[in-house]
Amino acid sequence: MRVTDNQLISALLSCPTIKLASESVGLSEQAVYSRLRKVDFRTKLQNARNDQFQVISSKLEDANFKALDTLINILDDMEVSAGVKVRASQILLDLSLKNREQADIISRIQNLEEMLKKQ
Repeated sequence: MRVTDNQLISALLSCPTIKLASESVGLSEQAVYSRLRKVDFRTKLQNARNDQFQVISSKLEDANFKALDTLINILDDMEVSAGVKVRASQILLDLSLKNREQADIISRIQNLEEMLKKQ
C-alpha cells in the first residue's frame, strides 16, 4: 500500500521523531528522508506546520483571555488572601510591562522598515 503525502505529513506532525513517524505509516526512515528531499513535499509539510501553528496560536489566545480574567477575578474577590492578590497583581503588572515592551519594539521595527523603504 502506498503511503500518501498527507498520511506521512500527519505522522511527521504527530510523532516526535522521524523514526517513529516512519514506523507509524510503515515506511523505512530512508523512504521518509527521500520524500523530505522533494521540494513539493517539504512545501506541503511546511504549510501543514503553519496551519497547525495557527490552530495552536488561536487556542493559546483563548486561554490567555481566560487566564487574564482569572487573575482579575482574584483581585476582585474579597475572600482571597492578601498574599494571593499580591501575586496576581505581580503577574498582571509583569504581563502588562512585557506587552508594552513588545508593542514598542513592533512600532520601532515598523518605523525602521518605513525608513528603509524610503531610501
